[in-house]
Amino acid sequence: MNPPKKKKTVAACQALLIIDGADRVSKVDPIRWPASRPDPAILPTRPSRRTEPMGARTRPAGRGSSPFVGRDPEVAELVAGLADALAGRGELFLIAGEPGIGKTRLVEQVEARALERGARVAWGRCWEGGGAPAYWPWTQVVRALAAPTAASRARATTGPGPMVPPLPGVQGEGPAAAAGPAGPEDRLSSATDRFRLFAEVAAFLEQAAAAGPLVVVLDDLHAADPASLLLLRFIAGSLRTVPLLVVATYREVEAQRRPEVVEALADLVRDGRTLHLRGLDRDEVRRLVEGLSGTTSSDEQVADLVRATGGNPLFIREVVHLRMAVPPGGAPARTVPQGVRAVIHQRLAALEAGTVRVLSVGAVVGQEFDRLLVEQAAGLDAIAVGEALAQAERSDLVGRVPGSERRCRFTHGLVR
Repeated sequence: MNPPKKKKTVAACQALLIIDGADRVSKVDPIRWPASRPDPAILPTRPSRRTEPMGARTRPAGRGSSPFVGRDPEVAELVAGLADALAGRGELFLIAGEPGIGKTRLVEQVEARALERGARVAWGRCWEGGGAPAYWPWTQVVRALAAPTAASRARATTGPGPMVPPLPGVQGEGPAAAAGPAGPEDRLSSATDRFRLFAEVAAFLEQAAAAGPLVVVLDDLHAADPASLLLLRFIAGSLRTVPLLVVATYREVEAQRRPEVVEALADLVRDGRTLHLRGLDRDEVRRLVEGLSGTTSSDEQVADLVRATGGNPLFIREVVHLRMAVPPGGAPARTVPQGVRAVIHQRLAALEAGTVRVLSVGAVVGQEFDRLLVEQAAGLDAIAVGEALAQAERSDLVGRVPGSERRCRFTHGLVR
């Protein structure tokens, strides 16, 4: 960049920094779609993310008519793990990825296959809003498995069912529950009591799996309380001879912010397998768009969408629905879809003010930017900019351009 042009760019960046950041985030380059489009009224809507406690399923929850695209290697690996569990060799899978990348949707594909093969599936979702009791995801799992079913009522005539461990919010039926009126929190005052409870939960799951193959899903593990993480580590060490498949999902960036989660994951990878989900490739993006819109897309349109979304399925669905809501002949909307904006703002809220300022300057420059130019425009020294970009990179908002020491790029055009 020649000096006069560079000075103009720096000045433009500095001037634009006074614009409200929310307005900058709300803009996105228009993506063009075919003039011929189906009636928006018949376009499949995106079902909302489930927030209620999830228990043992009698059928797959599904996601309406929104197509599931890609993830063939991951599905194959999980199905192989399911086959091992059905044969009596339990396994643990950890599924990692950013919000909207399709972690829960992937698990639902395996859930459907498990139910088809006669397995029970119990879900526990970690609560991110605060205030949940210890062992909350495990409490949901135990409640679901302890709930009477036609099969369990039939077995009751031939012998007792599994002893229900006394987790918070669960009516215990095991020996410990009969020991006295003290609640679970009182019983966990020592490591010995905690170990006893862990052993009871493990025995309960083993007995439940002995009655029929079992799949346990722990969703949003990055938000789990320390006690739940420790219990998972205990369960993971005893899976090899139990017909039980345990699948846990977590967001990588959020997990890295909690030392107890980092420590737990470091231990869990020794007992299980981790699947890191990344964005869909161009062919998969094309198939998803065509499944959502009912129209074919050109190579240019697909390339635009990949640049804007990074192949994130949630971002793709939101952008497609927004574009399809534009009347024929209308100007393409330039706002970031509300669902995408909420995800981005949540990630930006965890950043330091200096990091947000550096990213704001970089966003003015373009999808890719030179860190030296950002230093001048933001009025920050090299160390401050380096620390800010390192935090942004850990949050998966930017990445380094291969082959360049100075250039960075936003992971998604929508983030910019």
